[in-house]
Amino acid sequence: GISDIILHHAKTNFSIFIKYCSNQIVQDRTLKRLKSENVYFADTLKELESSQACQSLSLHSFLMLPMQRITRLPLLTAAIISHLPPASPQLTPCKEALDVLNSLVRECNEATRQKERMEEMVTVSQTIDFRGLKNIPLISSSRWLVKQVKCTKISWKE
Repeated sequence: GISDIILHHAKTNFSIFIKYCSNQIVQDRTLKRLKSENVYFADTLKELESSQACQSLSLHSFLMLPMQRITRLPLLTAAIISHLPPASPQLTPCKEALDVLNSLVRECNEATRQKERMEEMVTVSQTIDFRGLKNIPLISSSRWLVKQVKCTKISWKE
């Protein structure tokens, strides 16, 4: 049945969504950069986005579709479960598929959060001027920015 198909694909094919979702911040930044730096790209993109084939949707909306789909799948699977009779042989694989999909969405969210944290640390690392002092290695997967405030000068006495 449908639940077996969902379960099979969730286990074997959907892990690519984790990498895709985690790279969303890079996609957004690259798209903004290309639109601002490359007039030909921006004009061509505008023309494509206004075409009938794209139904006047932006490239950004197309790039968001996989993320929207992976978060919608657990909801659809839960809806299937709610319509199955309690004695249905499809109930067990459908619940297993829901568990796998929910786990996948959690992994997507966590991978996205880790990527955003890493991007923040890269930005902080590029912003700090150590003025002749030995650089402190800030970028690490186990390190992230807890609070961000504007700072103009830090000084200390030894």
